[in-house]
Amino acid sequence: MSTADDNTPTFADFTNRLKVYNDYIKALADYQKSLAELELKRAEAAAQWEKVRVMEAVLRQLLRDFENLRRVIARNKAEIEKMQARERLALPLLRGRPIATWSQSWSAFDWYLQRALLESADDLYAIQLSEKAYDTANFVNQRGKDHASKPLPRDITHVLGMIRWMREEKMLPRMGSESHRALVQLVRIMNETVQATIAAMLKAMEDMRKGTFDAWKPPQLLGVSDTSRRANVEFSARIPRFRSLGNAPKPSGKRRGP
Repeated sequence: MSTADDNTPTFADFTNRLKVYNDYIKALADYQKSLAELELKRAEAAAQWEKVRVMEAVLRQLLRDFENLRRVIARNKAEIEKMQARERLALPLLRGRPIATWSQSWSAFDWYLQRALLESADDLYAIQLSEKAYDTANFVNQRGKDHASKPLPRDITHVLGMIRWMREEKMLPRMGSESHRALVQLVRIMNETVQATIAAMLKAMEDMRKGTFDAWKPPQLLGVSDTSRRANVEFSARIPRFRSLGNAPKPSGKRRGP
């Protein structure tokens, strides 16, 4: 997991996932092309002319997909630059100090949170607040030292409600406080799904290098559901449904909850 110098979790894994995804779709395209060329040679050697025609059609489609793939990767690289800017804006919210970019920082944080909710909502909603989270000393007033902190209302019982209240009341969690620990736990869980996806893509690329990857299996989604495909710009609108290229594999196994 990516952390800052003060051991605060960061959002860099989201950016890294898109970087790895670019590597993955390029590796998959090269792998499929190599397999298709090998199958074509075998078919020609065995005089299997029907299979020859099929593999020639596959190779023509792959070459067309390569042109599209280059445009996808270029757009993703531009998106990576935007994501790096979001990282810098969102991270100060975890530092417990008044910040000048309050609105922009929350917009950046929301960008990550909305994507995480689509992939791991149950885990995020399960983060309940402890009794210590309701102490006034948990929070720092964004307006400055001349403004008193407020206690978290008792009817807010989980971290997502606390985040909404913090934004509305312009409060930040004090570093090391119970509210800060809850927010850090949220970000760590947000990162877990991302890390699992990165691991799945790296495993797939290793299998390609070994020649054991099933290059022709049905496309699988990077995230968890079709909703993720619609919501994540870098994994939907910016990546067309290739007829011959697959999407990244799903993480295998059940993720650890909070």
